[in-house]
Amino acid sequence: MRQQNNPPARRTDSARFTPLAGPPRKLKRVFHCGYSIRDPFRGTYLQVGGGCLRLIRLSVPPYKTRGEMVTLVCDYELEGERLYAVKWYKENEEFYRYVPRNRPQHIAYEVEGIRVNLEQSNPTQVSLRSVNLKSSGTYKCEVSAEAPSFSSASKEAKMEVIYFPSQPPYITGNSKETYFVGDELKMNCSSPKSYPAPNLDWYINDVKVPEIGGSLQRYEPKFFVHNLQMSLVTLRLRVLSHYFKGGRMKLKCVASLPSSFFQIDKESDGQIVAPLLEQRESLLIVKADGSQLGSTLIMIMLLAFITLSA
Repeated sequence: MRQQNNPPARRTDSARFTPLAGPPRKLKRVFHCGYSIRDPFRGTYLQVGGGCLRLIRLSVPPYKTRGEMVTLVCDYELEGERLYAVKWYKENEEFYRYVPRNRPQHIAYEVEGIRVNLEQSNPTQVSLRSVNLKSSGTYKCEVSAEAPSFSSASKEAKMEVIYFPSQPPYITGNSKETYFVGDELKMNCSSPKSYPAPNLDWYINDVKVPEIGGSLQRYEPKFFVHNLQMSLVTLRLRVLSHYFKGGRMKLKCVASLPSSFFQIDKESDGQIVAPLLEQRESLLIVKADGSQLGSTLIMIMLLAFITLSA
């Protein structure tokens, strides 16, 4: 490596004037990228060294669903510098490196939850195959320049992998097959294992049951391996005749992803696109005997179906 006759002064993090010892007094201004020397005759500064390497955009999707392919983007400007390396980390563990002078130029390392697609990775992006729940975490891109500046820049952002099952929630409850008006109806709605734990809401004739009134009892999510979670909510009500529309009452339990889970990561410069907000519904139809509505026999049938909403 070629050495300079007059080595540059030590770089600092911010520009400032540094006096030199002894007369005549000369000033040297130190920059973060490169440095400059004052011309005592003209009163100007001569730029010495390279420009400023800048990381201008980091794009890490804040949310992805299990099984999807993910592309992480790291855009930078060398500003006259020569690229030394681009490195990607997950939770401070390096999983991908690109060095233009090496052969091969890029290499992937084994990190839990990471499967790099080298064919679709390059100096400005890295592609991940089929992410899973262990792929969640903080991702960092670090770009560094060659000598003489050895400048570097890095940025990080978080990605969460979600798992929403294809099955609707389960409705269970009183073992009796028939009910009379005035009986207490107690039904449980539980979700299949997922991440994050879904919200569960009960509906009577397509009207959401309010939290107030004592009809609902919610329980803390139950945790399983790989941070999978299950929600449970109980509906308890007295069977009354005015619940019936056209001779039947419809009870429905809807599982949906909690909106509080989806928050914008301010560290990412990429466009925030929320995933499809999926809903899973289970339907319970309560029918009354048309000749005895309001006084006697009620039959229950359990149906299930799935809907999606954007």
